[in-house]
Amino acid sequence: MAPTRARARSAHSWRAVTTRLAAVALAGALVAVASPSEGTPVTTPTLQQASWGGVGNKSGTPIQNVTRVETDTFAWGSTVVSAFQVGRSTKGYGAAAIGWATSTNDGRTWSHGLLPGLTLSSPTPNPNYPLVVNQSVAYDARHQTWLIPSVTYVASGTAFHEKALMVNTSLNGKTWNVATTAVSTNVDKAWGVCDNTATSPYYGSCYVAYSQLDSQLAMAVVTSTDGGLTWSSPVQVPDGLGGNARGYNVVPVVRPDGTVVVVATDVNNGRNNSQLLAFTSADGGATWSVPTPFATVQLHTVVKGLRAFNKPTVDVDVTGRVSVLWADCRFETGCAANDLVLASSNDGITWSLPAQLPLQPGSGATDQFDPGLAVAPGTSGATAQLSVVYYTLVPCATTCIDARYATSYDGGATWSAPYTVNSAPIPTTWLANSPFGRMVGDYNSVSFVHGSAVTVLPLATAAPTPYSETEWALSLPPGWTPGP
Repeated sequence: MAPTRARARSAHSWRAVTTRLAAVALAGALVAVASPSEGTPVTTPTLQQASWGGVGNKSGTPIQNVTRVETDTFAWGSTVVSAFQVGRSTKGYGAAAIGWATSTNDGRTWSHGLLPGLTLSSPTPNPNYPLVVNQSVAYDARHQTWLIPSVTYVASGTAFHEKALMVNTSLNGKTWNVATTAVSTNVDKAWGVCDNTATSPYYGSCYVAYSQLDSQLAMAVVTSTDGGLTWSSPVQVPDGLGGNARGYNVVPVVRPDGTVVVVATDVNNGRNNSQLLAFTSADGGATWSVPTPFATVQLHTVVKGLRAFNKPTVDVDVTGRVSVLWADCRFETGCAANDLVLASSNDGITWSLPAQLPLQPGSGATDQFDPGLAVAPGTSGATAQLSVVYYTLVPCATTCIDARYATSYDGGATWSAPYTVNSAPIPTTWLANSPFGRMVGDYNSVSFVHGSAVTVLPLATAAPTPYSETEWALSLPPGWTPGP
């Protein structure tokens, strides 16, 4: 199947659009959606619940049952696949299972379930692992296979410790094979991508980059050339001094010529004064360049009691230009709040200076965090469509957040007004708890199907008695722009 190409922007696409999402009172209501044919994007903005329900907890540790957090998505043809954690642990990291939600009709209707063979609580239970984390979604066009890599945990005394890189595969995004082991130990913060350009010399190669938890966060990459059935031995990333380069939050993308570009933070994990690093491979992952820094993060500490780690989000356009987005306070007086800032590179080596996305209100800047960035397939340069989904703090009686979406049709030079996804502010006390505070996750994601932007993300819809933090899918018509 050929990759989905974004449709041309309407001459009126920047006109204020009065059509808004029908109000969704945050009480679990669903938007009724008819079953359409493939290749028929929505014609009005549509928000609907994509995945919900609990998990039978067999992990041996308490979990927050009806919680779903930290969503990634990927799209190919008319299919969008998302993956997220289900049943977040109350005592530490990870969740009881990884969930999936899939649409095969441009984001109009959804199926959902749990991935098999990952943990004690998964379908086809895996007795070796109580918890799992760090899921991402990739598609291998050459082998017509969906892949969801994730990282399982083992018990370590009274705590848990990241362990193995596991991969679930599927031919249709709905029926998933039992997870297989790609790397047996020493894995954290894994992220996967595949080379889907038919003219690339490495077409059909899939890469998972990660940090090695027990090796001072030295970075490594494994490669599969058979749709995730088998994986190479880990290839270490050099530091140029005879050792291995250290880093965290690794995110690989593939340029059309087959060059893999990996963006990461240093071991300071995206905090204030962390460096953003980039390194590349031009030989199908056999060797990697020495990482070079291209930006230093300036970060305002988000309100106490909210987990908002700063993981970069990365995408690549049809010409190979790589864009990176992260939270940063450099453009606010006194670094008083975090904006979203964007940098780009034509080769993964030389980068632009960070530029602010103008998404703050006219006065009273507030923290923006957990962004997900996408570039519409087939668009590039000064006419590239970039879309972003993110969370932001908003006023309420306690502490609240909104989920928002914005888009640019000129390569990021100008941006639409932000569109609020949820109909009422979400109190952070409704969110899953963690040792670092309440959380929706460390990242978000946007994907495009036939020109339609689709995001799947957690929204809390009721006070946690019990929790009701479930997955919601927002599908937007091609060429749609939020009004003022």
